[in-house]
Amino acid sequence: RHLELGQEILEGDLLRQAKLGGPLQPVSDGVSGADAARDGTLIAVIRHVGGRYRLEAPPGHVRAESEGRLETPRISPSGRWLAYIDRSGDGSGGAVGLLDLQSGARQNLSSGWSDLQGLAWSPGGEIWFTAARTDGPRALYSISTRGKVRPLLSGPESMTILDVSAGGQALICQEYASRAVITRGATGDPAQVEGIDPKRLGLSYDGRWAVVASPGNTSAGKIFRVQIGQNAEPIGKADLAAPSPDGSRVAFASRQGSGWRLSIWSRSGTTALPIKDF
Repeated sequence: RHLELGQEILEGDLLRQAKLGGPLQPVSDGVSGADAARDGTLIAVIRHVGGRYRLEAPPGHVRAESEGRLETPRISPSGRWLAYIDRSGDGSGGAVGLLDLQSGARQNLSSGWSDLQGLAWSPGGEIWFTAARTDGPRALYSISTRGKVRPLLSGPESMTILDVSAGGQALICQEYASRAVITRGATGDPAQVEGIDPKRLGLSYDGRWAVVASPGNTSAGKIFRVQIGQNAEPIGKADLAAPSPDGSRVAFASRQGSGWRLSIWSRSGTTALPIKDF
């Protein structure tokens, strides 16, 4: 559901596949970040065009434009709001931006952070994000659409929130320890997955399945599908991967010579199905 190409300015073409094995349909080019509503009716993208960043929802409909970087677009569960990280202000720490998709009004809910990385919507309609005010480690915070901030979770290591399931399970990575922490809400008992690359993670909508990558000796690491509370299940090698909403399938991209191959793994089959080479 999410696409984020990292802190470097990386861009690519966004494609959409209506059904397994069907044709790939172009959505937009020059995309550095994207999100889709849970019912699939709306796609939001961030594009880098002519030296400026554009926030578009749907693609082609410009909602915001800035010379400073915009990133991490996230559509709310209700479909009314679009949250994002705005780095157009002084410094590069970032602010939590909010766009009302009905009225078109936008604002920065909270700014002044020295290091803001990652945000996601909770089932209750709050924005959960990880940030630091000083040089200390990033912690987990919540902010309402009216701008009320409250702390949720902190620790000795910096953390980055990647996703929140419909049941309130948050997928958080603790970067320096190279492990993922999957927890129900901000106070639930965490389940940890050790020895993974924290930038290669995905969570199914129901919170039962996670996809993680364990770095290998080559550029592509091993991809595992993990059911919370059970052992990891290896499914192949890839550089990027994401689970389907119910966790039954995994889409992943792997390098093939000088190009890429997009494949789909299904628990009903024994091998991955190649979809397209780029």
